[in-house]
Parts: sequence; structure tokens; C-alpha cells
Amino acid sequence: MGPAWGNTLTLNCSDHLGWAETQGECVMSIFDLGDRPKLNRRQSLQVGAAATAAGLLGAEEVAAPAQAASGGGDPSFSSGGYPTPPFVDEMPHLNLPPFVAQPVSPDSLVPTPAKGIVAGEAKRLPHRAWDMHPPEKYYELIEEAVQVSLHRDMPLNTMWGFRCAADPEKRVLVPGPTFHAKSGEPILVRIRNNLPLPSKHVGYGMPETSTHLHDNHNTQESDGSADDYYPKLSEMNPAHRDTGRFKDFHWINKPAGADPEDPTNPKKGDPTECMGTLWYHDHRHSFTSANTYRGLAGFYLVFDQSDNNNENAIDNTSLPARERPLKLPSGKYDVPLALADKMIDSSGQLVFDQLEMDGILGNKLTVNGKIQPFFKVERRRYRFRLLNAGPSRVFGLSLKVANNSVGDLRNATDYQHVFIVGRAGALLPRPLQLVGNPHMMMPAHRSDVVVDFKAVLPGQWLYLVNEYAQSNGNKPDGFIGNFVNGPQFKPVRPGIPMMRLDVQAGDVADLSASMAAPCVLRPLPEYPVGVRGVEYLSEATILAAVGKKNPFPSLPKIATVRRWRFDRTNGQWAVNNRLYDGEAAALCMLNTAELWVLENTSGGWVHPVHIHFEKFRVLYRANGLKPGPGDLQNRRSDTLSLGPNERAVIFIQFRDFTGHYLMHCHNTVHEDHAMMVRFDIVD
Repeated sequence: MGPAWGNTLTLNCSDHLGWAETQGECVMSIFDLGDRPKLNRRQSLQVGAAATAAGLLGAEEVAAPAQAASGGGDPSFSSGGYPTPPFVDEMPHLNLPPFVAQPVSPDSLVPTPAKGIVAGEAKRLPHRAWDMHPPEKYYELIEEAVQVSLHRDMPLNTMWGFRCAADPEKRVLVPGPTFHAKSGEPILVRIRNNLPLPSKHVGYGMPETSTHLHDNHNTQESDGSADDYYPKLSEMNPAHRDTGRFKDFHWINKPAGADPEDPTNPKKGDPTECMGTLWYHDHRHSFTSANTYRGLAGFYLVFDQSDNNNENAIDNTSLPARERPLKLPSGKYDVPLALADKMIDSSGQLVFDQLEMDGILGNKLTVNGKIQPFFKVERRRYRFRLLNAGPSRVFGLSLKVANNSVGDLRNATDYQHVFIVGRAGALLPRPLQLVGNPHMMMPAHRSDVVVDFKAVLPGQWLYLVNEYAQSNGNKPDGFIGNFVNGPQFKPVRPGIPMMRLDVQAGDVADLSASMAAPCVLRPLPEYPVGVRGVEYLSEATILAAVGKKNPFPSLPKIATVRRWRFDRTNGQWAVNNRLYDGEAAALCMLNTAELWVLENTSGGWVHPVHIHFEKFRVLYRANGLKPGPGDLQNRRSDTLSLGPNERAVIFIQFRDFTGHYLMHCHNTVHEDHAMMVRFDIVD
């Protein structure tokens, strides 16, 4: 059967190769280009988007958002979707086998990893931290296509996941395996791309990948930047082509800066800069949203002397505070939760619209890859590591207690024993009780939450609930205003249950620490010499110094003040009226600090702004509000929720390494449509 050319071009979302006959209709991959580059990246995206709009979804398949305008009801019954009764699938525990990444012997990696490129490896610079931080553990992940069950009653879907080379059963995991990393212990991770070549790929996404370890303090060649994808076969310029099918990532897990108690030892970092709940995800330029949506993401947990993954540790009060164990819930009581929404058509298949520029919303809510699952918990404290895996939906989360198991929330009440202990990959100075407004989580946000289930009574069920309605990808409905802890939106109750927590009968031992006062978690790092006093600058003084070099004589390490506007130009998302072009937009001097003014000049959108390499501190937000000790914003962060017409001022440093890095909106649809900028750290 030959090609049927008409007014539409239909794409098949399966992984069939080349031409295929599906229900009497000819189907062609828009990327069936052979190994010869035909289009550049932007052109490929535009062609793919147009084809998607023409036939990938079909008008009858575009279902309503997960929440109805009233906010009630179950997303399983949204118009145009596929019926999926809630709470029939048990949620996978991503911190237990087979989801925990297992190291391999370095001898098993062929060719042997090295500082420079080895045979068959994709192009990269030499590992510049190799000599100072040689790898102490080795891992190998293989990216492969896999058939996945999102729900008991749905057909299988083709997704992309990661397989641990150390797994004898060769299971491809979606989400990917969870890493247990140790602060200060460098590792090497070989990631092999065994996805179909672009010439054989059908459907949304692009099987050229670049894995970004989100929020880690990495050297440039291991950052997983948007333009460092592999194999690089779809470039127009033959000089850019690279057939390497794997890349070795050197993740050193070093906290930023210097240890104040041992400042001359470059192998040690500042313990107050320790990392915590991180995640890794694909970052392929123009296809980050689609590739991550398709499954290329996983958790990366970093432990240290105090947050040590051992709730049974003996607290020795004679030790310095930085070495005393926090006794947070650990092991099986430490539970990662990857939250995401998916668009499911009436045949039970995942769909993705690459033409949509505002944001992608789904009609099904998933936790750890399952649609509205249940999860059994014991009567004790748990640590939940929440991640909004995107691509675009903003969650407003609460924990509700109800007297029924079917998800009827009309008479449900807030469960009071919930404490936020971490945000954006860093522990807070003190726990904050979750009360009042829903806990907002924009794409890429992570929150560590401790829940004590001992107060749940027999006959009660708990539900993780999304209380934000969202009609489009721009922002949730019912914008209230910008505040010191981020934009607020009107909660729509009773909301939609994302998962049910089933508390099991019987008391169990619990040696984890209470989160009640005077619990202290991790103090904020001191501002370094040369910038102490920056926190006392007025916002007006900072704004008046935009563009000036060394604007504050009393603060000599502050090199300049920059303004970054997140806006639109020619229908595309932009930063400072500039579409991402892969070129440096700023040169930042190593071992200096800068103040950045981040502005959202629109009235209709929110932008979760993510900065690679270094965490930052918020000095002002909501056009002049200053975070205080009791605010969630009083912390280190990598992603800032920039509300409509909001201006925020942040303090950022550039320590340890030079190289080029990215800042972008983490509504990854905005990122893919050019809301990204490169800054270079230079000597």
C-alpha cells in the first residue's frame, strides 16, 4: 500500500519502523530521514509539531483537563478519556528493589572509563574533576523502549525507561532507578542510548538524549546540557553529527564552596550546602518535555552525615551539630513520589501535542507511573519526597482524611500531622507545618514532607489531593496574587485525589525524630566574606544598580546586577526578548557573586525558573517582599516560581568550576519553545 496524501499527516505512536499499515491507513514517521541530516533542530520541531496537530491527536481524542471547572469528580471520567477506576493499582515503591540503582564493577564497563573520551563514547570535554575526585563507584544505565501498564484496565503503552546493567532480570524501569548517593563520594554513571535511531523512530519525542542531574553541582561535561545529546544524527550541519551511543557522566556529589572548618582542602565542600532530593531527566534541546513525559526521569537521593538514611542512629549530643543524625524516616519509610499528569485517548494510549506552546495538560493524574494508585502505610512517621515531574501542570497539594475508601472528599478534612522538612533539594532550617493553603508545586519542584500516621483512626483513609484547577498550560485557575512564598491560587474543593494512603492496623516501632519544635534541620550557609550585608540592601538600591560592574564598594565580591525578563517574542517564549540559540548571553566570573533580577512581564503565565549548577538565595520577591525565618522561601533553591507580573531578586555565586550552564523555564514546553538562556562561568 502506498502513501495516502491528503489534508492530514497521521502519526503512529507505536514503535513500528518505517511505513506501517494501521487500520487501512498508511502511517509514516516524520523522522524517517535515514542517517542523513535533513532538518535542523528548530525545523524538526516545527515539522513534528505541525504533523502532530494534523493527525497525532485527532479532534475527538483531545480530552478535557483533569479537573472540571467545579474541581469535583474523578479524572477517570473526564470527557474523551479512558475509564480508569481509582485505587486499584498499588503504587510502586521507588526506594525498594528493583528500583534502587545497583553499582557495577568498573571492570564490567567496556571500554574502561577514563578522563578523556573512550571508544564509542559521544563527544564531550575531558572530565575536569577526574584527578581531584576520582570515581569511587560505577553504574551503567541503558535507555530502552518498554511496554508499560499505567493502569490495570488500560492497554500497555510504549514508553522509554532506564535499565540497570547490574539487574540480572533486565527490567526497564519507568520511572528510572533511584540512586543512593553519598555527599562527597564521586561516582561515574555510563548512560547508553539504546532507543531506536531517529531514522527508525515513530511518534512524539526524539530518541537523542542528554541526561541532566537536576540541581547537582556538576562540571559542564557532566551537566547534561540541552545541546549535549547523543547520538547526534539529525543535525543539518554534518560537522555536528556524532554517532556515539553512550556517555560517561562524572557526578562528584561535592557540596558547593569550601568547608569553613577546612577551607584549604578543595576536595571538601560546605556541609551546609549539602544536597538532598534530586532527580535526573532528559534535557534534549526542543524535546525535553516529550522525552521526559515518555518516561526518561528518576530520583537521585544524596545522604550525608546528618541526613544519613538511618533513623536508628544514636544521637550523640557531644558531636558538632553538623554531624548529629537527624533521624528522619529511612529505608522503606522514605518514599519518593513522582507526580505527573498524562493525556490518555479513548483507546487507552498516551498522546502528546508538540504543537502546544503554552503547556501540556493531561486528563489522568499519576503517582510513580500509576494512575491514582493506593499505597499501604504503617502507623508511624514516613518521609515522602514529592516531585512534580511535569511537564506543565501546577499542583496544589493537601493531605485529607475521609471516612470512606472510594475517594469521596465532600466531608474530608485536612490532616494536621504533616511537616515540610525540605524544598528544592535542600533541607529547611526548621520543619514547617503544612496548614491552610495547599502546598504549591510547580514543574521541577521537590518537597520533602514528614507525615505521622499514628493519629489516623480505624475506618479513616488519607488522600493526597490536588486542589488546583487548571484550564490551560499557562497557570492554575483563580490567580489570587504574588506573595513572599510564591503565587497563590484559589483552591477548588473538594479537589481530585491523586492517591489513597491505606493505614494498616497495629502499632509499629518508630525511632525517627519528631518534627515538633525545637527540631533543627540544617542551618543556612553564611554569606561569604565580601558579600556579607547583601541581605540588608534595599530592593530599590539593587534595581538602581542593574548593569553596573562592582556596584557596591562595601561588597566587593558582588560583580554585577543583571536583569532577566521572561517574555515572548514573535509568538515564541524568550528571555530578554531573545530566543535560545545556544550562545552565551552572560559571562560570570569564577569566585564572584551576582544579584539577578528575574521578571515575568506577562499577566497570564507563571514560569518555574530553574538555574543549573548553583543554588541561589531569594532576597526579594513579589515586587519587594522579603522572606523571613518562618517563610518557605527562606532557604537555598534551584527553581523559583515566578508569578504573573512578578519581580524577584536572587543572590547567586559561581564556585569551583568554569563552564557553560543554562537557565530556563521548567514548564518544559516553554523551555522547548526557546525560553532558555546560556550563561558561562569564566576565569
